Amino acid sequence: MENQNQLTILITGAGSGMGLHTAQTLALGGHKVYAGIRDPKGRNIHKSNKLNEYVENHGKKVEIVDLDIHSSDSCEKAVEKVIQQEGQIDVVIHNAAHLFIGYSEAFTPEQIASS
Repeated sequence: MENQNQLTILITGAGSGMGLHTAQTLALGGHKVYAGIRDPKGRNIHKSNKLNEYVENHGKKVEIVDLDIHSSDSCEKAVEKVIQQEGQIDVVIHNAAHLFIGYSEAFTPEQIASS
């Protein structure tokens, strides 16, 4: 039986930490979860497999999408895939980390945008 309150949710940084737990929780809650993981079939295949196995062991599904927040092209492709398959995105959870070390005043806007 389909969840009448099912939302289509795109989560960045879903390979570990809070993003992973959020993806698991929402998928088990009956939502259509698209879990953004950078290079999910390559260097992060273990993260993709871990998430898929956990969700499938609970009788649910999650869709893994290749999503690198540092690449506009990657972000656009991930969104296009979700829209193509679902028709819309109801919720975006931007969880992927941006790491800056130092005083924010020391960075130029270009440096912040490129990291």
